[in-house]
Amino acid sequence: GMLSNEGTSQMRRRPGTMAAAAIAVATALGGVAVSAAPAYAATSCSDTLQKRSQTGLDAYRAGTSCSSIQANYKVRAKLIRDGGPDYFSQWFTQRNVWYYTGWYTCYAGCKAGHETQPV
Repeated sequence: GMLSNEGTSQMRRRPGTMAAAAIAVATALGGVAVSAAPAYAATSCSDTLQKRSQTGLDAYRAGTSCSSIQANYKVRAKLIRDGGPDYFSQWFTQRNVWYYTGWYTCYAGCKAGHETQPV
């Protein structure tokens, strides 16, 4: 009986040790990456929905500007239209610059957002 209990506790202990080692390695790597590029730790963007002063068609556009963009990622502004296809700006990786979609009509309403994707 003692042998099987001992075996079980050893088996139980080993995964924890492996996980702790993996966490230590990940932390070390993460620490290096963060100190090397603090500005690119995470993507942080603002979105705006603009409406032209004149009424009529093609009165709305969406814009996005990012103060930080995760390394190896790109972003694009997204005009999210209710009841219609969404429209997008070009992909960008430049920080602190506003990027806009074209001007479109939002028959049923729309809002601004953005998408991120690995480069």
